[in-house]
Amino acid sequence: MKRGIVVLAAALSMSMGMSAAAYAASWEHDSNGWWYLTDDYKYPVSQWKNIDGNWYYFNSSGYTLTGWQWIDGKSYFFNDGRNKSFPYSAMLKSTKSPDGYDLNADGAWTQNGVVMTKSGEAGLNVAQGISGENSGERADLFLKLNEYRKSKGLPQMAVSNELMIAAQQRAKETATSFSHTRPDGQKFFTVNNITDHYEGLSEIITMDNSASTDMKINSFKNSQKHNELMLQSEGYIENLQASTIYAGVGYYYSNGNYYVVMIFGHQK
Repeated sequence: MKRGIVVLAAALSMSMGMSAAAYAASWEHDSNGWWYLTDDYKYPVSQWKNIDGNWYYFNSSGYTLTGWQWIDGKSYFFNDGRNKSFPYSAMLKSTKSPDGYDLNADGAWTQNGVVMTKSGEAGLNVAQGISGENSGERADLFLKLNEYRKSKGLPQMAVSNELMIAAQQRAKETATSFSHTRPDGQKFFTVNNITDHYEGLSEIITMDNSASTDMKINSFKNSQKHNELMLQSEGYIENLQASTIYAGVGYYYSNGNYYVVMIFGHQK
């Protein structure tokens, strides 16, 4: 009888051991991507999960995300295989994204140490299309401009790379001469020969000692003429056929002040 009890106990031990092995946590994948099977035979859905010291985000179907993703208003980059220091689909942190954007210790996209927040994936597409200095702030200002227009029932302005470059040049020039007249005495619209491709051009400028993009937008809103230009309609310019309005944004820091320029125009 005692011998039988011992044998039964051994059999139970083997059975439990086999069960534990079958349900051990593990990574799984199929044609749709990777998911994580937990030790209680479940998988995370629509949530963050820390696995072996790395953070992952699982979508509503339980698959990991890769590339740029907007989560709770912040942008994160999940390894798509290009960064060899992190596991596949792990959130990158304290480094740069493969396309050169700063990621802080929490993995959030930052510009000059400031976490960039955007409304929707379109925001990141705008930011990635803007090159040169202070691209994060310039993208943020452009998006806030369009959010403001949307709140007033107006169509969005379109990004113009040519006007973006021109506006950034003008932001630098306003640090020398805070005026719509350039340091060489010419009108603002002569910058980079933008009149070759754009007409109905207008410009707004502001400066203060704060890095806040909200303060810049509010400054424009609080000026009747600046506000009018931000909210111009497609048929705003007299004797100019209504068409899509394009915009460029410049943001420049010099000697304790931040200078912002917005240029609006219609393509010829």
